[in-house]
Amino acid sequence: GGVSSADGSGIKLYGVRDKNMMAVGWQDGTLKVAFRFGTYLYANVAEDAYLKIKANPYPNALFVKLVKNHPELYPCTKVA
Repeated sequence: GGVSSADGSGIKLYGVRDKNMMAVGWQDGTLKVAFRFGTYLYANVAEDAYLKIKANPYPNALFVKLVKNHPELYPCTKVA
């Protein structure tokens, strides 16, 4: 791994087809999600969860179920 920055700028994003979620990326336990109205980082997310979200035909729905609905597990930071 390279140098990890607090704003997640080193995380490469992969575009997804979803009306709300634009792109998703992951590095060293941090999930980065670019939504239509902002970009956020979620801490403590397993790579497995990221891969499932990236591969899902409804990535935003799965993300909400796996990550967003559990803020005590995956604290969120708005970066853009």
